[in-house]
Amino acid sequence: MPTLAQNIPALIRHTGAFEQPVSRHRAIPISPAGWLNGLRFVSEVMERVMKGYANALVGRGYVSPDVADNFEAELSERNGIVWVYQTVFARKK
Repeated sequence: MPTLAQNIPALIRHTGAFEQPVSRHRAIPISPAGWLNGLRFVSEVMERVMKGYANALVGRGYVSPDVADNFEAELSERNGIVWVYQTVFARKK
């Protein structure tokens, strides 16, 4: 899903105050597949975080309970679901 995050390096360059912005992406497992890479703890924590996020969206009225339930079921049943975490850093001129 496109987000503002993809544009951050260009926005940093546009300010003229920084040079050489670098963007890094990390795939963090949020389903049981993470257990295969020795990331069981991270995967379990992220799965709980994402389920809590889904419940918060329901509580705020952004999604229906059915959507959240389906999302939670998919997290528990499918392997290989990841959350992509992006960091961007740059050197000040």
